[in-house]
Amino acid sequence: MQKLEEACHLLCAQANVIHEDLHRAELIQRALLPQTLPGLKGFSINSIYRPCENVGGDTYDVTRVNDDHLALCIADAAGHGVSAAMLAVLFKNRLRWLDDTTGQPFEPAMS
Repeated sequence: MQKLEEACHLLCAQANVIHEDLHRAELIQRALLPQTLPGLKGFSINSIYRPCENVGGDTYDVTRVNDDHLALCIADAAGHGVSAAMLAVLFKNRLRWLDDTTGQPFEPAMS
């Protein structure tokens, strides 16, 4: 009986560590999302982020291109949880809004 109690205690301790790690991952992921959204005359932009688990593969970003244009990116990595969240963060970190040579925004890809 004592071994069973010890195993249960160990599992509960490990579950608490995992829960805390997921909570920290959620805070980090939310910190990577836009904290304020740029305005554009005549438009109102609002956002809400609700993953189905603590962390998820969804991400978004909005950036001002010029006085008349905003660029919006919405992405969803396949799956749920930490691996999908890491893919979304990797994608967002590699996203380039402006051409390094011209300084102009990239045109939306047409395919």
